[in-house]
Amino acid sequence: MITYALKPIFGCDVGGTRATNVVCMIALAWIVEKIFTQRMGGGQEARRGAFLSSHSALNIALLPPLFFFSALYYTDVASTLSVMLCFYPLICSDESNVKQIWWHLRLFVLGLVSLSFRQTNIFWVAVFPAAAVVLRELDQGHELVKESMYNKSKGFGDTLASVFKTTWRMEVLYDPPVRDASMEGMLGACPVGS
Repeated sequence: MITYALKPIFGCDVGGTRATNVVCMIALAWIVEKIFTQRMGGGQEARRGAFLSSHSALNIALLPPLFFFSALYYTDVASTLSVMLCFYPLICSDESNVKQIWWHLRLFVLGLVSLSFRQTNIFWVAVFPAAAVVLRELDQGHELVKESMYNKSKGFGDTLASVFKTTWRMEVLYDPPVRDASMEGMLGACPVGS
């Protein structure tokens, strides 16, 4: 599909098909950088993390299997790009655009394009986003409670028992930032109570 669309630009020889993968690799680095930037939010943290998000995007785009298959004409790079293009609108979603029919139609079309590369992409375009939405809906607790848990304040996150109690009572998922996560935090990630 992509080769056919880019045939007038690159042709259909070996160099043209490899050039298609280079274009997909550059687009992949760009969309992953946008995803990292969106996840960091605005403000001071985003400005400090601009280099980190660009560096991380380049690392993902140059991941050894992707980099290897970019030299061949294989669908790994385009498949990964299609999954990221499908994932990006989910990260940028808010209440106003989720209710619009065009938002759902765009996700549906992007999901179909992703599935045209690989049927196993169904996990990344359907199962994973559904689980992310369920977790987001379960995590309706107050930001102050979350910050207290992440900072290990007395009675909130200083012991594993307090993490369980706070998670259950305050309906907050214990999900600290990666830089603050530890092995014992994996035990504290339990479902919230009603």
